[in-house]
Order: sequence, then C-alpha cells, then structure tokens
Amino acid sequence: MQFIFLSILTAALGACANPSTPNDGTPNHSPGTDLGVNITNIELEERGNSGTWGGFADSCTDIRYYLSNSDMKRYEIGESNPNSAVGVKPYLDSPVIVARCPNLSGQTRCSVLRIGDCMANREGKLQIVDKGKWHTTCTQCAFQSDGRYFACQCYTGKGKNLQTTVVNLNELINNFDGNLMCFSNRGSPEYCPHGPSFDITKYGSNGYWYTPWGKPGKRMIEREDGEER
Repeated sequence: MQFIFLSILTAALGACANPSTPNDGTPNHSPGTDLGVNITNIELEERGNSGTWGGFADSCTDIRYYLSNSDMKRYEIGESNPNSAVGVKPYLDSPVIVARCPNLSGQTRCSVLRIGDCMANREGKLQIVDKGKWHTTCTQCAFQSDGRYFACQCYTGKGKNLQTTVVNLNELINNFDGNLMCFSNRGSPEYCPHGPSFDITKYGSNGYWYTPWGKPGKRMIEREDGEER
C-alpha cells in the first residue's frame, strides 16, 4: 500500500515539474513565462487600458504636428484676408501627431495619431483625459522641445478669454508596437509627410504671425540668409 502511494505521489510531482506537451511536440508555456511577441502585446494592451502612458519620444523620431485638412483650408482662406481673425477660432477638427516609431521587431513605421482624443481643456488648461476633444475650445498650438511639449491657446470659462497652456506629450503618448497611442486610441500606420510641423507664427506666404488674440501682428522680414526676424 505504501509503495502504491509513493508511486502516485512521484507521478504527480513529475507532472507539475514538466509542462504539458501537445501532440505536435511543442511545449505549452504559462502566460507568466512566455516572453515572446504575443505576451508583449498583451502587456502593452494592459498598459494602455490602465491609463499609464509615456515615453514615445524616447523611441520615436521625426515627430511633427499638423492641422486637419479642414483647418488648413480655413487658414489658407484667412491668409488672403489680412484682417481675418482666423487664429482666434477653435479648431474644426482634431490636429494630428506624426512620428516614425520602431515596432517590436525593430522595424520603423510611420504613425498618425489624432490627439483630440488624448486631452481635454479644463478652464484653459490642457489635461490628460480620454476623448476630451480639447481642440473644440483651443487654437494656435505649436511644438516645443522637439515635440515633447505642446503649447496652445485655450479658452477659459464660457469662451471669453484665451490663455497659454503647455502639456508634456511624452507623459501622454506611448509607442505601441510602432503605433502612437493614448488610452485605447491607437494611431494609424500611414505615410509620413515631409513638410515641417505647422506653426501659425511662420505659416503663409504673406509672412504674418498672429498675436494671442488672433489678429495679424507685425510682418516678418526675410533676411538675405533666408531666416526671418
């Protein structure tokens, strides 16, 4: 009887020590020990769902910011009218962040993320909020520090006043397997435009920059070396 019990105990311990093997001879791995691509994707999904972000600027390059097509058309129309206060109007659609990011295999791809889904305007300040649609009450945004910081003019209260607000995009946007991502909002893999980031202070052939209140300011003078002052 004792011999039978020891045999059963030995068999049970052996089953626990060795992973089960399917018919094709491939060992099964528990989720806790599989460090392959599939588990990495799952971990990234959990990271996104938990609301923890950051670090896209540490792995992505060629980071740029563009207005939507509808907003670009509005600026082009406004440029023909120097007295236009187009810069004071909130955006019609979400601006986008564009970057080249490496995926889990080390290949670089271009990703385009609508950042209107990543933040909200709370009394004139940009805050990290899922699908906050901040762009409906903000304008005159521009990059700072090579794309890590994003500065805008946002309305306070009932849209009576504009104030400057700055948010650290590197604390908000993540590189998800080569795609820009905030919360569950994932960028789409598209081509990367070659043009520089949109900058309202330099946009347009007329050389007008806009004051914080959206009215044309002084005319920029191009020097012989091609720079503006």
